[in-house]
Amino acid sequence: MPDQTPEQDEQPPQWPPPQWHNEPTARPQTPYGETHPPHLSTTDQGLADGVPSPRSPHDFTDHSPAPPYGTADQSTGTPAQQAFPAYDDTAPPPAPQFRSPSEDHGFHGFVPRQTSEPAAYAAPAPAAAPSPTPAEPEPEPATTPEEPEAAPAPPLTHGRGVRMTIYGIGGAIAIALIVAIVIMAGGSFVPDDDSAPEETPQEEVQGDAEDQLLTAAGDVDPAKYTQLAQTAGTREWVDWRYGRTGNGDGERSTADQPETSSLDLGDGIDHPYQLGDGSLTTGQQNQQGQLGFVADGGPGVDHVTTAEATDSTIGYTPRPGGRYSTDSPELELTQRSTADCLGDHDLGSVVAMARSAGSGTAAHAVIAFSSGAIATTGISGAQGGSCVILPEAHTPTAVAITPGNEFAFVTVWDTENIRGKVAVIALADTAGTYAASWPKSYPGLPNPGHFGFAKLLGFVELAEMKAPTSVAVATDHSGADVDRRGADLGDVNVRGNYADVAGSGFAVVSSGPERVVEWIDLTPLLTGFAAAYFEGEPGVYASPGAAADAWPPTFETNADVAPVLAGATMTDAHPMSVAASGTTGYVGFRDGTLAIYDVSDPASVGKADDVDLPGAATCLTWSPDGKQLVATSRASQSISWISVGSDEPAVDKVLNDSRIIDPICAQDTLTSGSSSVRNVVIADFSGSLHSFRHGNATLAGGESYDLGKGFEYGGAYEPDGLPFLVSVTSDNVA
Repeated sequence: MPDQTPEQDEQPPQWPPPQWHNEPTARPQTPYGETHPPHLSTTDQGLADGVPSPRSPHDFTDHSPAPPYGTADQSTGTPAQQAFPAYDDTAPPPAPQFRSPSEDHGFHGFVPRQTSEPAAYAAPAPAAAPSPTPAEPEPEPATTPEEPEAAPAPPLTHGRGVRMTIYGIGGAIAIALIVAIVIMAGGSFVPDDDSAPEETPQEEVQGDAEDQLLTAAGDVDPAKYTQLAQTAGTREWVDWRYGRTGNGDGERSTADQPETSSLDLGDGIDHPYQLGDGSLTTGQQNQQGQLGFVADGGPGVDHVTTAEATDSTIGYTPRPGGRYSTDSPELELTQRSTADCLGDHDLGSVVAMARSAGSGTAAHAVIAFSSGAIATTGISGAQGGSCVILPEAHTPTAVAITPGNEFAFVTVWDTENIRGKVAVIALADTAGTYAASWPKSYPGLPNPGHFGFAKLLGFVELAEMKAPTSVAVATDHSGADVDRRGADLGDVNVRGNYADVAGSGFAVVSSGPERVVEWIDLTPLLTGFAAAYFEGEPGVYASPGAAADAWPPTFETNADVAPVLAGATMTDAHPMSVAASGTTGYVGFRDGTLAIYDVSDPASVGKADDVDLPGAATCLTWSPDGKQLVATSRASQSISWISVGSDEPAVDKVLNDSRIIDPICAQDTLTSGSSSVRNVVIADFSGSLHSFRHGNATLAGGESYDLGKGFEYGGAYEPDGLPFLVSVTSDNVA
């Protein structure tokens, strides 16, 4: 369950850094020292089994091998030393190369109607047809006796009354044809405006996104499928994928915005804060990560900090940059190890991103791009990253990561074969950098998410959908951090002590336009990897590599570890978002309901409950304690917290602020240490990343600031584009 664990303590790099340096990827500097009791979880919640948990894993003695294991050489399968940039290297990196927007294929399909537009393809009301009744005859002019005899009367078909009759009948036929054509095209002559009655189903008010992908018979249209895939990551894609925004009807509040001050921590950065007096600079903590947006140029990913605290301050104003930087672009994607992995592969536009929702550290986000690149990048305390490149004609649409960072699942549109798939990627952390890191690279085992290795194992082909739009995943392992410094699995006498890993789980995949949800059983994948590491021959997994026959095995070389498609659920409404936890799946529908499913057996899924939401959930994420789902509704311009840990799940509170214009996805976060604050950050497609404080905030000295169920506005960050994705986590300094 979500409960981001603070980063380990570290010293800042050489200061000041060279001008080109961007700190969001600074390598941890402080070696590990003392060990925390193994039964305590290092989590932001401060609790483990009902007792206080330790702070972030700091001052541990460094037990990593020398030279340290790093990202394996993917061409040879042999480990290579991790390379980090020297902070005194003043040579500027090569300029990033991005594909010109003019090279992208345009989308020529249908475009969703906006709220202000009339009904689809509706024509103006036609004028009344002329009456077929003949007009009164015109009076004859007076004649004189000298006037010649009048000419013979014209034929009846030339009379005015007959002509008007013919014209009237023709006009009526023409009007009837126009009406028939509009109706056949899916249009309507009923005005589609804000005066629609409240009881109108939300599904109808939001329009029919299916019309842009499906034929009249309800099948996926191959041409539209390919055209729509080419728009992935663009404004057209966001409007199609998430539906139309609301119009702000109804009463909306405006949360107070407290006065903001700034604190200099000796790094030349003005760190904003709202609570406290700024008398102490110790106890530094922050929330940071990645913001995804539709950009005019470049991939559309910024590095952002969304909350900061010290022993005397609490701030929740989002800003660009990381711990020691105010630079906004995520340079890890264009420089250093992630960029080295990508090579000259164009990223295209960001389409999806995710971090694990486990109870341990989630240092890196996994980000999918329209070009088929899947890249990882993290926080200031987790430098480096890895990547995989999907095959040609495979467009990624959504990403999910297992709670322990073992695997990533990416939904894919195969535009060559018109098939829906789920790519399965094995992940391994950078060895020896966290207390929870393994001393060697072990792809597919729980780790703190500081990814240094990634390998595409293969695909699960979906049976009932061609156009998957969302995915979520859950396992029977919480992902909690444990001390793995001495966990060399090559020692058969030691490895049994670390065998508490995931053994079962499921993935839930939905297709909005096709109105279907499919369930994937992950048990073969998880048990296969666990058996190899804890029961098999250590030499098998000693040298991870990219080759098909290198560890870990691809599904082509070892089909026994491939996940199994377990079943499908056909739905009446349009599924827009999914979530998963334990043995429960959640699906948010366009009609404004949240369906809860029992997935104890992925082959026999049953509906357990329904919850009515304020609006359709375009995005579902988890609260830091994992007890609430956070539903973002673009249609109702609101954020809702749903308590799902009780027998009667219900909406607990709603944020509906006048500043929120076009929300796509929100994340609830907890910055915890000597001081703590909980705030929600909202990717608003109108152009801002908003931040609101809620709940209780406390300073190290004991001062408490409780908002109850209210909210307080912290401010906004405006990137060079339209935000629709956000993923942040804890990065503590001291």
